[in-house]
Amino acid sequence: MTNAMTDRRQFLTRVLGATAAAVVGGGVLRG
Repeated sequence: MTNAMTDRRQFLTRVLGATAAAVVGGGVLRG
């Protein structure tokens, strides 16, 4: 269970990081 929670946490962190990068990148491209 610990491994599953760790994997899920890493996955969420990766998704949030990618989303934030996409939003920031889109803002930079627009600006």
